[in-house]
Amino acid sequence: STEIVEDVAAEEFDKKKVLIVQKALSMCYEELPQKMQIIAKLRFKKDKSLKSISAQVNRPMGAISSTLYRIRQKLLDCVSEKLVLVESEADFKKS
Repeated sequence: STEIVEDVAAEEFDKKKVLIVQKALSMCYEELPQKMQIIAKLRFKKDKSLKSISAQVNRPMGAISSTLYRIRQKLLDCVSEKLVLVESEADFKKS
């Protein structure tokens, strides 16, 4: 019975953490320059190929590939920063 309570508590914690990460990612996406947002949306939300994106935005495939790399790095860095802020705010509220 204690195991079930612990499992439910852990699951709720995981859900909250996922929601926090999703919110951070959404905020970070909004901070990307417009051209990067368009490329990110085509690749990650619409699942377009590099070739398709290249044709749509009229840029070479190599440029799209390197832009996607920079997008991933920017989002990763930004989400990490936002999570540190959220966690420090949560710690501050506890004290």
